[in-house]
Amino acid sequence: MWRFAPTSDNSAEGVPFFVGCAAAGTSKEYHIRRKADPKDPSIANTLTCTWDVSISRKHASIIVRHDEATQPTLELVDQGSKFGTFIVENGRFEKVKSRVLRNGDTIRFGKLATKYIIREICLMDSMCDPSTKAEIANYCKTFGIRQIIAAAVPPDNQVTHLIMAKLQVTAKASMALCKQCHIVTPAWLHAAVNGCKAGILYESPTFSTASFLPEIVDEFDSDKTAIRWNPQEYRKHLFVHKRILFFTQKQLDKWKVILAYAGGVAELVDVTKRTPPAPNPNHIYVRTTATRDKNVLKYQKSVSKLLQKQQMRLIPDTDIPKAIVFASTEKYCSPEYKYASYRESQGMSQTYTLPSLNISEMSEQSMAPHATRGVPQSPVADSLQGAATNILPTTKDPSALPSRQSASMEHNPSSSIEHLASTDASPLPHQQQTPTAPAATPVSLGAVDSARAAGSKSVQVPETPPGNVVSTAEGTDSIIVVESPDSSINLSKKESSARREDVRSSTNALSQGTPT
Repeated sequence: MWRFAPTSDNSAEGVPFFVGCAAAGTSKEYHIRRKADPKDPSIANTLTCTWDVSISRKHASIIVRHDEATQPTLELVDQGSKFGTFIVENGRFEKVKSRVLRNGDTIRFGKLATKYIIREICLMDSMCDPSTKAEIANYCKTFGIRQIIAAAVPPDNQVTHLIMAKLQVTAKASMALCKQCHIVTPAWLHAAVNGCKAGILYESPTFSTASFLPEIVDEFDSDKTAIRWNPQEYRKHLFVHKRILFFTQKQLDKWKVILAYAGGVAELVDVTKRTPPAPNPNHIYVRTTATRDKNVLKYQKSVSKLLQKQQMRLIPDTDIPKAIVFASTEKYCSPEYKYASYRESQGMSQTYTLPSLNISEMSEQSMAPHATRGVPQSPVADSLQGAATNILPTTKDPSALPSRQSASMEHNPSSSIEHLASTDASPLPHQQQTPTAPAATPVSLGAVDSARAAGSKSVQVPETPPGNVVSTAEGTDSIIVVESPDSSINLSKKESSARREDVRSSTNALSQGTPT
């Protein structure tokens, strides 16, 4: 059985068609004509090319001969056409009168673009029960259909169709996908044989490989409806520039041919080396568990540790057919996928993209002039900021401050407490908040004198927490006492006497109405 497929540059209106299926010891003839006579009894075996005016009424014939001792042959014979029949020889079309066609030949009828590529149908079965296998073998023997019977995938095979009762991703199914073969049910063979026996069998929606796709029984962790089971050209380049390294000869023999059809190179790991080579993303190590060789297991462990240091991994051999089915090595057969799986589970792309910055949604805290949001300040800056906070008075009334300080703030508004409070932004979340100080507590001069008489150099205020400011109210016999977080501010004898004299002078002046 042969399939004639129009070439990619064919401007004709032709569709693929099948010929063949002559019983042993018989022959069958097909005709290529521009017009067909409806009364002609051989019209079922006639290819009518009404779109090409360069084709004669009786242009050529295709004869199928099936001897019992040999495989069927396909012969092309020109019937004295005006513009001739051609076959590609050495890269150019050569005019022929008669020629036995071979698999892969390209022929042209006339001088225009009615060109076809010839493919001989070659079958292989997988995952079929014994009765189905026997039926397929009987059809192939009776009608001379080429069949390959092998437990494993043979090298350099010419398989065009893989027959499976139910679709499972086996080694043969992986080979069929990489080799652009069709995967069909046994019912396709019945329909093809019966159609070719009746005449030329044209591909149509009712007779296409898509309508004979087996039931998919394998479970996938991705959407299996997105899988394209028909032949895809890009699967031939799936493993280009990649080396797939196996630890055992059995694994290598199983996948070597299949990976070659996908553009990859399969090799056996040399376990006699003392240290594994440096990891490479294009070098894929396939883990093995079906071995008891201690040297192999030890070397595999060394490779695994070396890959983990580079955030890579050994892949299981089940990743190979999955990568072929989904036609992608981003997830399956990717040594780096394990470490990117978390980002994919969160719906993030493997290529990290910085989030966009929306200025309108930024809070006023993030726009503080003294710090950048999310960047902690140095310990020195934090300590200086804390010291400045401790010495600032809690009251905003300038009249409650000493006269010199009030006067300086009147002349320099930028140093006022209101200005500081308005320009200083709220502390950031990572900075420590300073508690608000309670109201100031007056301290009488008697308490100071008593402390000096007792030999103490400082005055403690138990009610006021460390770090707060105690102010002086006007017209009272009290002073300002400031305490630091670590220790009280010490007052020498000279400073204490000077302060008492200033307070007494201020009190007398207020009682007499004299300005200070």
